[in-house]
Amino acid sequence: MEALAWSMLVAAPFLVSAAIGRLLPKTWQKIAFSGLGAAAIHATVAYWMQRDMTARFSEAGTLQAAGPLRAALEAAIVTFPIGLCVGLILHLSTRFTRTKLA
Repeated sequence: MEALAWSMLVAAPFLVSAAIGRLLPKTWQKIAFSGLGAAAIHATVAYWMQRDMTARFSEAGTLQAAGPLRAALEAAIVTFPIGLCVGLILHLSTRFTRTKLA
């Protein structure tokens, strides 16, 4: 059960940004917003987590953590293409499952 909760927590920014991207008028905007939104959410979370860890490691003085900005950029670089793929999949799935009413 705990693994399911963690996987849903990781997938939530991708799905939320792709769902909000569906409100935009053009296809490329939908997909780009999905990637940018997911990257921004993950980068923000990584920045604040790394900032807290850096403060704790500096108190201990034993280990040195990576800088918060570097961790945020690495998270954004990894999650941007994943967000683009999620946005494309959501766009295609909703496009082909649309029903046409007379």
